[in-house]
Amino acid sequence: MLELTVRDFGPIKSGTIALRPLTLLIGPNNVGKSYLALLAYALTGPFTRPGIDVPELPRLLWRIGRRVPGIAWPEDLEAVLTELAKRTTHVRYEDFDDRTRETLKKAIDRFAHSAASALSRELKRCFASEISELPRRTDGGTFGLSLHQAHPPLDLTLSVAGRDIEVSLTGWDLSGQEFDFRELRGLPGEAAAAVYGSALGRLFPFLFSSAYYFPAARSGILQAHRLLASALVAQASLVGIERIEVPKLSGVVADFIGNLLRLERRRRPAPLASVAEFIESKVCKGQVLMRPGEGGFEYPEIYYRQHEHNFPLHRASSMVSELAPIVLFLKYVLAKNDFLVIEEPEAHLHPDNQRILARAIVRLIRQGVRVLITTHSEYFLEQVSNFVRFARSPEIRKERGYDEDEYLSVEDVGAYLLRFEDDGTGSVVHELSVTEEDGIPGDEFSRIIEELYDETAALERVTAGR
Repeated sequence: MLELTVRDFGPIKSGTIALRPLTLLIGPNNVGKSYLALLAYALTGPFTRPGIDVPELPRLLWRIGRRVPGIAWPEDLEAVLTELAKRTTHVRYEDFDDRTRETLKKAIDRFAHSAASALSRELKRCFASEISELPRRTDGGTFGLSLHQAHPPLDLTLSVAGRDIEVSLTGWDLSGQEFDFRELRGLPGEAAAAVYGSALGRLFPFLFSSAYYFPAARSGILQAHRLLASALVAQASLVGIERIEVPKLSGVVADFIGNLLRLERRRRPAPLASVAEFIESKVCKGQVLMRPGEGGFEYPEIYYRQHEHNFPLHRASSMVSELAPIVLFLKYVLAKNDFLVIEEPEAHLHPDNQRILARAIVRLIRQGVRVLITTHSEYFLEQVSNFVRFARSPEIRKERGYDEDEYLSVEDVGAYLLRFEDDGTGSVVHELSVTEEDGIPGDEFSRIIEELYDETAALERVTAGR
């Protein structure tokens, strides 16, 4: 589990969130929920973007390890590790000799320093702005970002350095970690580089994960992506001849469009297709389908099928347009351990359908997908809260028609309320206490409901007195 601590970042004065299997960000508009969601996305998978098919993780790490400059593996150390791999299958980090551990330490420290360029690029790209524009105060102020991981222990600090950021590795520990030489034997090249790649995967799993972001305006983007792609293709022949004007997009919108355009050729076995089918049958009442584009273009045509009739997406309801990209990614792209960010999943959904979508999210969690959600919906939050309470009430869960594994443990859920300070100095992140007895506190929504009730009651008293 990764913890992100921010200070003076965008509208946020201070706060910490832990990226659990399900992370919920709630609060009024403009308090920084999207800032935190964008930050979590930027820090998850910068080495696997933009839009490439991620190879098998150990091989990817091996190649990255080989590319990091300034690492020299002594030939005799290579020979020691090669011989060790012949004699045993598992070695704990502390059982490596002192020289191996010291060399590995230098390599890991070097990697953390070199990661600054990738993280700088992702922050600029995802926020579509310069690093200097991200602090809460623009009068020469700066921001603070730190990352903490418990297992294995890791502490990183990100700080502003001119137009970029720099990374300080303030602490890490691989003690107790076992290196499986049976796995490492399958890697090409030297044993030392293979051990190094495995160490990176354990210490920095978030840097090499696959992450997908569904922005709040996804239905409009989805319906316009073909037009944008066509415009770019139409101008391709003028590259190098005339100045080509390309619309400025944030990194998450560009990634969203890019992934849509690659859906057709990224088809792979879909372990999460059952969740897609659940959403289609329970919410969409039809299928979201895709077929290759015509005229030789790579981008697919997305349409909605209901009662044996096909409808272009622009003729489907806004609810279908909102859910279509999520359904398609579940069918063709998403896999276990992926990180999924959804802004306002309740958009254009009736309260009944918001509850069903919450149930689909729980199914994703149970299958190993990590999800971060920003929401303004009391219905969605209350349904998730009930799934937490179901953990101690399996009999009620069964009576209500839920499956045996449709629940969330307290450890699965992190809920955070962002709200402005009274002095106007920015917003602060407050962690909400999630318990099996009460689920997720709904105080923020309860306050609004009480205020509305008091107002309505006052109006009714006036009416009754006339």
